[in-house]
Amino acid sequence: MTRALVSIGTLAFIACSSPTDQLTVASTGTQSLRLANKTAEPIYYFAVESDAAAIIDWVACTNPAQCKHVAPHGVSAIPYDQIAGYTPAARQAIVYWWHLRPDGSLFRPDSIRSLGAQL
Repeated sequence: MTRALVSIGTLAFIACSSPTDQLTVASTGTQSLRLANKTAEPIYYFAVESDAAAIIDWVACTNPAQCKHVAPHGVSAIPYDQIAGYTPAARQAIVYWWHLRPDGSLFRPDSIRSLGAQL
């Protein structure tokens, strides 16, 4: 019985833990989004207005020297006018984010996650 309760507790913890706890996104009220990286490694990202997300074709950046990123345990601001597809009528954005992993002499995203944010 104790083993079953421990197993259920472990599953509940895992189910409630989310990789999105690694990054928070919030509107600052000053025409920018605030990204906070809660990890010990850079988080790379791409921000797009939510309606535009359905019609654009994009590829995750894989060059750490050129990709937009939030430093480990750092905070970055994305001005609204730097969000792909942004217009003054926009009400929501999607921030796609990932970590880069070495793959031979190149890098690849570990997985691409997303968070929505009100503008």
